[in-house]
Amino acid sequence: MKALSIRQPWIGAILSGAKTVEVRARPTRHRGDLYLHASRTFGPAERGHLERLRELGHPLADPDPDRLGAVVGRARLVDCRLMQPEDWAAALAEPRDGRLWAWIISGARPLRTPLKVKGRRNLFDVDG
Repeated sequence: MKALSIRQPWIGAILSGAKTVEVRARPTRHRGDLYLHASRTFGPAERGHLERLRELGHPLADPDPDRLGAVVGRARLVDCRLMQPEDWAAALAEPRDGRLWAWIISGARPLRTPLKVKGRRNLFDVDG
């Protein structure tokens, strides 16, 4: 199955249902089931984003270290289109300039047991 690696706190926001649009620099033709991979990175920048999301009212927990660098969820990628003004709120992000793509995600849910795999920048295949 295809997998997408996402940094914290964005992966947590997707799994909580608060974030339904992932902003990417490139489009994809893939539609359908998708594993959600939590990047191993959780440094000062990611902590700052987490605090900002909490201040906006999103009750996101600190990431579990055992779930970093692993497939931690599953969802459906239902669409991919150029970002529209209304997509920024669903992405929990401030509008940015440039040619950016909205990857529309639905039905995100966590896996009980994380699957440790190395993430990649683009979509990648995971057995499981």
